[in-house]
Parts: sequence; C-alpha cells; structure tokens
Amino acid sequence: MAMKWIVTCRAGRGDTYAPTLVGGDRLLSVPVDVPGDSRAVRSTFWRRLDAQGVDAPFTELLRFLSGDYWEVTLREATVDRPAANKRLRRRAVALDSDTACLLSGGLDSFIGAADALAAGRSLYLVSHYGGGSGVHASPAQNRVAAALADKYGGSSFRHLKVNLDPPKVLTGELEPPTRSRSIVFLTLAAVVASALPAPATLLIPENGLISLNVPLTYSRLGSLSTRTTHPHTLALFQRVLDGLGIRVNVENPYQFSTKGEMLRNAVAAPLVAELTPETMSCAHPSAGRWQGGGVEHCGYCVPCIIRRASEHEAGVIGTTYTYDVRTDTLGREAAKDSRAFRIAVERATRGIGLQTVLTSGPLGTDPVKLRAYLDLYSRGIKEVGAYLSSTPKAAP
Repeated sequence: MAMKWIVTCRAGRGDTYAPTLVGGDRLLSVPVDVPGDSRAVRSTFWRRLDAQGVDAPFTELLRFLSGDYWEVTLREATVDRPAANKRLRRRAVALDSDTACLLSGGLDSFIGAADALAAGRSLYLVSHYGGGSGVHASPAQNRVAAALADKYGGSSFRHLKVNLDPPKVLTGELEPPTRSRSIVFLTLAAVVASALPAPATLLIPENGLISLNVPLTYSRLGSLSTRTTHPHTLALFQRVLDGLGIRVNVENPYQFSTKGEMLRNAVAAPLVAELTPETMSCAHPSAGRWQGGGVEHCGYCVPCIIRRASEHEAGVIGTTYTYDVRTDTLGREAAKDSRAFRIAVERATRGIGLQTVLTSGPLGTDPVKLRAYLDLYSRGIKEVGAYLSSTPKAAP
C-alpha cells in the first residue's frame, strides 16, 4: 500500500488542529506566519496588501499540476489574518483598477503588462520571489516595473512584490521539481484581484507554445512536465474561484500566440525590444558562473530555446546567452532539451495530429479552439525549428 502524507497548515499560534493518523500515515504540519518557529513559512503578503490599500474542483487542480493524488479537507479557520499594519494603510493610495496581472520578471509577463498599460488599463502587478533560481527573478521584476513606471507613469499601476518561501528545515527533504508552484502564483494574484471591483480580471500572460507544453518526446510524458499555465490548469482554477463565489475572470490573452508573435506584435514594440534583455526567462540563470560569468540566460533550457527562437523570429537582439545550442558543444544533460526540440521539429515535418497537442492535458471539445491549439503548436514548433537551423551572425 502506498504511503499517504497528510499535510496540514497551522495558521498562527492558536491553531492546534491535529488530524487522526491511521496505519503508516505520515503528518507534515506546516506553520504559516508563526513568529519564533524556525519551520514556519514566512510571507510578506499581508504587509504588501496593507501598503497598497487592498483588503483582504481544488483537488483536481492539484492533481493535474503535480501528478500526485490529493484529498483536500477544508476546515474553518480559528485565527484571523495577521494584524493590519496601520502605518502602511494610512500611507496607502489605492488604485482605481479592476485588473491584476502576474509579473514574473520574464519576457511574456512584461509584454502582457506593457500591452495592457499601453491600452490604457490600470493594473495591480503581482510578483512572487523565493529561494533557488527564483531569487534571480527579483531584480528582473524591479527592472521591468521601473521601466513601466518611466514609460506610463507610476500612477498607472501598483506593484505588489511578495515573498513566500518555506524554509528547507520544514520537511528535511528537497524536491527539485517545482511543478506545483503555480498554485502559489495564481492564488496570490487571485487574492489581489478578489479585492478589486467585481467582476475583476486576472491576466496571466504566457505564450501559447509553452502554455500547452506538449511533451517534445515520448519520454517526457508524466508529472515532471510543467503545467503552470496550461489551458486546463486555468480552467480548473477558474472553476475553483467560481465555486468559492470569487468574481474574478482568469485570462491568458496570448493563449493562441507564439512567443515570437507576442514579441513582434507588442503594442509598445520599441519599449519591449529595448527592455527584452532586462527580463529573465531562464531555468538555469547561474549556469555560466563556473566560467566566471554572472547571472544570465543559459541558452540551452526549454524557456531559453523558445525565447531565443522568438527573438530570431521577431528580429530582436540584445539578450546575453551563455551557450548557443546551434554551435556550442554541450554535455549530455545540457544538450537534452535542444535534442528533444530537434526530434519534435523533425516529427512535425511529417504532420501534426490533434492527439499530439492533447498529450499534455484536456483542451475541451470546441472544434474551433482545438484547431486553433493545433495551429498554434505547429507555428510554435516551426518558430523553434527556424532558429535551430539558422546560422549565427558574426559579432560586429
């Protein structure tokens, strides 16, 4: 019989909830915002809300994101949210907005925010940063927010930058895959959006190719395939919000656009082209440090390959990459993503069927949308193929 973990959240010192364990069940009690507890998950979320003048089917979603089996039991909270920071609230100036937008520090979310601001929308931009490679997203978030403020004025948006990072001593184990982390991003942004005039909009800008995240080879099927912004993930999250009576509409405006199309068709194209090198999309931003380099794009991970293909397609230059998968000799591990892309590109030349785009998850039954997903994937793979088969330009 498989071992079962029971995970509970202990919200504050007064929360003494303890579930009944049966057989070989194991308990992980996660303290949240409990001062003095070294195992507690600390969050700046409530403080950030105070400073901005903003008040305060799930099981299926978790299963789709993580690949694990979940059983969720809700219980009534016995403690209130942490006491409001009155000083921050007195100084806060709320924004007249009905839209929240994720701002990860990556290129897609930057384009999404810039497009929305260029269209005259006022935004609450919500960023998350934590440990590991996520720490490198923080400077990129700052650079992007500063550039947007210079272009559109600081009164057009508010930037809520939230840290939520569990200590390593919490479980005593390190799980490298972060396939479930999107629930943190989505929830933080949904809390902000839920405090805005209803019905509010939550924008999750992501190019359609990486959103679909179709396994590039048959060996890549399974729970390690990230499903952060997959259409089924967002549909399930929308159902969760609807079921809770939270009037927030979740949207990915670029679901049917490749990254190159996003970059080429950006409303504020000059600004986006100029600031593209300041964004961070890489999964291994420290890959070049052993060579004496700094934090930069590795060039060989899936996000880097898609990003570089988009820059090639749109004619945008400036991002520094540690490696070029077209010319550099890479080790087996570093070369695995470019090999997988080459296999996918070659397979696509023989034709792409609907079943291909359905391997990463359900996409509904609307025939028009299914055809659009198929066309999107075909264009995205061709975009990557065009980059991989191109000849690098000589340095000036």
